[in-house]
Amino acid sequence: MSYIHILLVDDEQDFRHSTVKTLARRGFAIDDVGSGAEALDYLQHAMPDLIVLDLKMPEMDGLTTLKHIRARHGDLPVIILTGHGDFDSALSGIKLEIVDFLQKPIDIDELADKIHRLLHSQYAKPLTEPSVADLMVTVDHYESVYEDQPLLLALKKIRTSVDAELAGEASGGGHRSILVLTRDEQVIGLLRMVDVIGMAAPAWMFDDPYCSFYTGMFLAQCKVIGDQAVGNFIDPDDMLAVDEQAPLIEAAVIMAENRLINLPVLRDGKVVGILRDKDLFRQVLHIALGG
Repeated sequence: MSYIHILLVDDEQDFRHSTVKTLARRGFAIDDVGSGAEALDYLQHAMPDLIVLDLKMPEMDGLTTLKHIRARHGDLPVIILTGHGDFDSALSGIKLEIVDFLQKPIDIDELADKIHRLLHSQYAKPLTEPSVADLMVTVDHYESVYEDQPLLLALKKIRTSVDAELAGEASGGGHRSILVLTRDEQVIGLLRMVDVIGMAAPAWMFDDPYCSFYTGMFLAQCKVIGDQAVGNFIDPDDMLAVDEQAPLIEAAVIMAENRLINLPVLRDGKVVGILRDKDLFRQVLHIALGG
């Protein structure tokens, strides 16, 4: 019978003892050591399939130990055990090509599942974070309208695009927004469905705490907005955007804080793509659920 051979490195003896017994019952062959120095000594005469390495240890911490491991064994899968709030250390560890990490107190079933998955070659890759550019949809996939064209034209294009998205007919072409351009083809904003809904309310209603609402007002307002230029509803100075080289967390904060369904992506100050909420959400699922 072939066992998966694990080396557990942790300075807490009780934790090592309980983890070794529990993983052994799940069919793992597991050795344990109590320090980074012992782990490096162990690796001179034995080679496990995977190392489970505690981040916080005295004398030689997990990241220092990992640096030495990577210098000698660049492809050895390593799971780092972290505590609450160890974000800086986790980020440093990713640069050292951690394959995965798990937060203490650990769930043994989750640890066992990670070990099994990571030892399949398609999973045993260092943690990497995609860039904004990796996730964005290029602007040529989006419908567009010029700022001096009537809103009615923009609404027709939004309807066509949304219908395509809902029907599943578009391959990247159906979206809930359209680009607003100057005549020299510069993107100055996005016209989103929520913006159109806001246009159905007179501007003064947003500033008057004593305004009254009546049946028929919505219908009347929708009838009169179509002839206005799209640019009347777009302020280029208010356009939120993110650079394609920005950390993904920056885009996530901008979108979450402003409740955006999409975010323009800049290259040298020019909009070259759109980051959509659904693509960022897929990354959350992919990372949190392990691929």
